[in-house]
Amino acid sequence: MKEVVLTIDTLAIVNFEPNNNRGAFLIHYSKDKEHHTLEKSYALDHPEPIVQDLLKEVKQQGKMELTDDDDILGSLFIIRLLNEDAVEEKLHNFFARLCEKAKTMKHMRTHTEYMKLFDEIKIKELHLRR
Repeated sequence: MKEVVLTIDTLAIVNFEPNNNRGAFLIHYSKDKEHHTLEKSYALDHPEPIVQDLLKEVKQQGKMELTDDDDILGSLFIIRLLNEDAVEEKLHNFFARLCEKAKTMKHMRTHTEYMKLFDEIKIKELHLRR
């Protein structure tokens, strides 16, 4: 039996479209200490589906190629996300604040406040592992 250990290192927004409330994110993660990058786009409406989809997508990347062995235990593997509960909570908080700021942008009346909030959203990053 093989074990695949995944860790999410950083999450950064690379593109924010305020017109349709979407953001493209670059996810840096490690699969058995080998670094990988994934890019996903999400509608910034509700944080729960974003977090669930992101975690599911990273776990999906952890799947291994199976060899045609007769060994049943050799074909089994466990995908484990390091500190999954803490990571899920941090991701939820990050996306909750981001979704709230994106909603606030829709109600801005002055262009200076709008651009300040836009710039703030555009450079958002979350470091999960230092």
